[in-house]
Amino acid sequence: MKWEELTSTDLENINKETTVVILPVGSIEVHGPHLPLGTDTFIIYYVALKAAEEENAIVLPPLFYS
Repeated sequence: MKWEELTSTDLENINKETTVVILPVGSIEVHGPHLPLGTDTFIIYYVALKAAEEENAIVLPPLFYS
C-alpha cells in the first residue's frame, strides 16, 4: 500500500511492531534522449510496490537523488 494513500484511521490501525515500510531510492541520471531522468527511480518504485503486495508492506514516496 502507498503511504500517501493511507488515511489517519489506517495509520492508527497499523501494527507498529511488525509493519514493514519501504523507502525506494533511485538516481536521477541521463539514459539518453529517449528515456526520462527518473527511469531508475520509476523502476525501483514499481519493484517496491510489487514487493509490498507480497509482504503487506507500506511503500513511501520515492526519494530521487543524483
